[in-house]
Amino acid sequence: MLGLVGGAAFLLAASFGTRVLPGLGLLVLSWILRSRTLNQSRYRLAFGAAILVLALIGAALGPEREPESVVLPPDARAVRGEVRSGVERVGSRQRFLLDVHELQGSDWQWRESRGLLRVSAPRLPEVRAGDSVRLAGRLSPLAVQPSGYRLYLRQQGIDATFGARTVIPVQSGHPVERFFDGTRFRIDEVLRIGAPGDAGVFLAGLVTGDDDSLSSKRKEAFRVAGLAHVTAISGSNIALLIAILAGGTGLHRQRRSWRLGAAVLAIWIYALVVQLEPPVVRAALVATLALVGVRSGRRPDYVTLTVLTAVFMVLVQPAYLLGLSFQLSFVSALALVISAPRTAAQSTAMRVLQSLLSVTVAHLATLPLLLPLQERLSLTALPANVLLGPVVAALFAVALLAGVVGLIWPPVGESLAATAGVFAEMVLRAVDVLGMPAAALPLWGLSMLTLVWLGLVSMIVIWGFSGEGTTLARRWWSEHRISPSMTARR
Repeated sequence: MLGLVGGAAFLLAASFGTRVLPGLGLLVLSWILRSRTLNQSRYRLAFGAAILVLALIGAALGPEREPESVVLPPDARAVRGEVRSGVERVGSRQRFLLDVHELQGSDWQWRESRGLLRVSAPRLPEVRAGDSVRLAGRLSPLAVQPSGYRLYLRQQGIDATFGARTVIPVQSGHPVERFFDGTRFRIDEVLRIGAPGDAGVFLAGLVTGDDDSLSSKRKEAFRVAGLAHVTAISGSNIALLIAILAGGTGLHRQRRSWRLGAAVLAIWIYALVVQLEPPVVRAALVATLALVGVRSGRRPDYVTLTVLTAVFMVLVQPAYLLGLSFQLSFVSALALVISAPRTAAQSTAMRVLQSLLSVTVAHLATLPLLLPLQERLSLTALPANVLLGPVVAALFAVALLAGVVGLIWPPVGESLAATAGVFAEMVLRAVDVLGMPAAALPLWGLSMLTLVWLGLVSMIVIWGFSGEGTTLARRWWSEHRISPSMTARR
């Protein structure tokens, strides 16, 4: 209980700073004053003090809500730095993030600098994570970017974009980083050769998140249909991987150490291949702790694990809290585990109902975060996720198998990818229909107060779907409903 409530207080204070401390203090004080015995009062006092201490730590370690912008001179013509992320290949170009170390201005002088650039560069020579490079080209400040894209870049901690004309490798990165980057490229290549065009790019996006080569029209259709998340690496990839492992090895029935160890190893290898994105790291930590709990014979409390792993990541790297991918993954995962049914559905109708509930809950939870970026409300997001969600999950399994087999025997992997590509093309056709421009309503600027109220309403609705919420609703209904006999007496 302390881990859940204290972790929530820590994250709340880390997100909004000291402004939430008075409210938390009043809630803790009112909870303590409700104690009726001396022993209960002592327990609540210690519990409340621990919560406030965690909230103070969160407020002290948490970053400011608005990330500090690094101003880079717009006349920069060349930069030196280190590649932070793996490369995303888009046609004849490659994209990556670069930690800037030095910068050359219009006077041709090199100066020490700092910042994070989103770089678009020629395909050759290819770079890998950890490589030190020198780039010549043109820097574009965030101020010249469209408002939605500018907000997205800021939430990713990116300070500017850089269009490179030339790439000069200076020093290679660590061999381990290069190995996993190369593995990701080979998986993408197998999928794209087996399923040419947007179908192969879609399959690669499902497995590795590399979907930049999708046509702009298809990208827009995915956004309008509320399906952009399916090709973004997140905790759902880890959840699907665990489902595959559980179905193939019987993890849900056995507690053999070697099988659980192999599952944990497979999860972290996949996390390394997809570049240890924050949502994947959080989900991998939850999965690892849950499997350890299975080994010890304990039933995992996924709500507490979700909160505690997020607390651990923010303690290690407070900037995670500002990342949109981390926020979306944490909020949707927490909403899903809170509203998850206590027992598995026995009938097809109940499975469909649970699927619809999961999609609705995840959509409501992420809506306050997505609306400021999208500036529109999708009318087809719910039906699109309900209809295509199971198909996408099955395609992920086949595409992952094709990629892994293709690492060992490329022709077989490409054949599997070609089979998956047929169904991927069907999904893309459905997305084209569900993602038509008319399927979204434009929204005007939403104030922070409106978004806060929307978030509160979403939280209440999600809690209402939870076991505690439904139990309380049933109790209220049984206490307040009027039976026919009572009506007759009146």
